[in-house]
Amino acid sequence: MLDPLERKALKRGRRFHRLRPEARHRLRITLKKLRCSAEFFLPLYANQASTRKYLKQLSRLQDALGKANDIRTTRTLLSDVREHVDSPGVHRAIGAVIGWQGHIEPAGARRLNNSWRKFRRTAPFWPC
Repeated sequence: MLDPLERKALKRGRRFHRLRPEARHRLRITLKKLRCSAEFFLPLYANQASTRKYLKQLSRLQDALGKANDIRTTRTLLSDVREHVDSPGVHRAIGAVIGWQGHIEPAGARRLNNSWRKFRRTAPFWPC
């Protein structure tokens, strides 16, 4: 059950640094399914260090993908607000949020790419 999900995740993540946001979102959903399935079988492998390592890398990757998706979603929502609201204060606030996200985004992109590499290199804990 876990092997096909992991294969699907690795396939969706090919050329990770070039993936479009929509493809990354699909990868994130696949990783969530993989994590839920892996956690279901956790009691069988809980005493293995490889189990904790795998789930840790998977969790970090999911978190990084989630943050990147949050930035993308926020920009879309703020763009809609900007088009429909004519308040200078709201526009300044939108600019501040977008500016802050622009400031943290490069570090987040590096962290995301590193998380993907670490996950990809982490061996599964279940017998293959």
